[in-house]
Amino acid sequence: MREGLLTRSPWTGVKLPKNDTAHHEPFTREEVRKLLTDLPSIWQDMVKLCIYTGGQRIGDVDLLY
Repeated sequence: MREGLLTRSPWTGVKLPKNDTAHHEPFTREEVRKLLTDLPSIWQDMVKLCIYTGGQRIGDVDLLY
């Protein structure tokens, strides 16, 4: 908004839930092994990046690109 790129804040009217109960389990070793062997090479690199950057979810890290 300061730069003049937006006319209003995208957060206007957004309400956060009072109690976020979402719980995400990490991948098991077998699941990671399967990801690294079955995915195309570009996704294998993405999985490795996720693991190396603190266990973030693939979708979250993918937003960086």
